[in-house]
Amino acid sequence: MKKILLCIAFITTAALSALAADDAAKVIADAAAKLHGAKSVTATCKITSPAGTENATLVMSGTKFFVKAPQTEIWYDGSTLWSYSRSTNEITLSEPSQEELSEINPLSVMEYFTSTYTASMLAPSAGKKNIKLTADKSSRGIASAEVSLNATTLAPSAVTLLLSNGQKISIAISSLKFGGTLPESTFTFRMTCHPSAVLVDLR
Repeated sequence: MKKILLCIAFITTAALSALAADDAAKVIADAAAKLHGAKSVTATCKITSPAGTENATLVMSGTKFFVKAPQTEIWYDGSTLWSYSRSTNEITLSEPSQEELSEINPLSVMEYFTSTYTASMLAPSAGKKNIKLTADKSSRGIASAEVSLNATTLAPSAVTLLLSNGQKISIAISSLKFGGTLPESTFTFRMTCHPSAVLVDLR
């Protein structure tokens, strides 16, 4: 009888764990779909990393985005990324991987992680659904991520990335607004923005 009860308990626990994983995956997928289905999203956030803390504004439309921070400006048009450093007065061109984009744009994390990471529910907090996303491969640059979502709207309020080297990047989102269609120029660097900048092409 004891063995039967233990077997039932094991099966029940496994079933509940699988159900929780499915629920977490659906929640994060729904949140990602809402963000990427919008004509545009504007977020105000605070980014904390080993390099320090800075406030930033992010404008996004689908996979395209523009980030403006005191020392950095970043444009991404869906294929090419331009990164301007105020301290060096350089603009760097690159064609980043999806994982690299996830470290730059905190809102792209959810869409990327839905297909390459395993989602699990964490304990909820006041008005929040908390989800952990764990890498399916040890070779991933981002080992895991924790995302806090508004329990009603599924709008993200915080994202924490744990890199494979042990470093942590935390993003606290203070405001998130949905808007209309933006011109393509919003996500493309133009030399008139910083005419004296030195161009470094890494493509």
